[in-house]
Amino acid sequence: MVAYSFQGLTEIPETVLQHTNIEKLDLRHNKLTYIPKEIVNLQNLKSLNVSYNEIKNLPDIFEKLKSLEILDISCNKIDCIPQSITKLVKLRNFNSWANQITKLPDNFSNLSNLERLDLGWNLLSEVNIDWSKFRELSYLNLSHNKLSNLPDSFYKLNKLKKLFIHHNNFTEIPFNLDLMLSFQGLVIGNNPVTEKIEVSPFKNFYYSSYGYGSFWRKSECDNS
Repeated sequence: MVAYSFQGLTEIPETVLQHTNIEKLDLRHNKLTYIPKEIVNLQNLKSLNVSYNEIKNLPDIFEKLKSLEILDISCNKIDCIPQSITKLVKLRNFNSWANQITKLPDNFSNLSNLERLDLGWNLLSEVNIDWSKFRELSYLNLSHNKLSNLPDSFYKLNKLKKLFIHHNNFTEIPFNLDLMLSFQGLVIGNNPVTEKIEVSPFKNFYYSSYGYGSFWRKSECDNS
């Protein structure tokens, strides 16, 4: 692993971009404003963390980082996810929390091996993609956006366990939790719908108003 976090960097050192065998690169908490195209030299890169910087635009060259499994671009000023990211077929963890993203790119659902996806604290008003393709997704954060509904394909997220949609514009619970066999919890507080919820309408989930309003799967003892 090569770590340059908390160094006050304004650009990635050339020496780093020449180490083609790097598998993990940590550039958190710097002052980077861009990622150079020379990043594609790192053909063995599996994990890239550029969170907590000042990046506004990403180069559309990510398809060349074919080994990438973890990508963290959180806490920047990015308003657009480049199309090339949708070609990272090995990507398992994508964190774009706290940016300014308004729309997901076409073919975003091609990232079918994602296990964790964090799109919280952005400007999304819709997420109308084919969620059924995310066969491995177990954790999804869509909190602090402008969403009011979710597409029907959400029912086909067979491995989804936790979903965070608090601080949005939902006026109703977006789907029947009892139909989600692997599902464990939904955090939905600070939406218009939570003003109406007093008890859980679902057989297999209880509702807690503590903190962010949320639904959690009952244990076997609760159901007995």
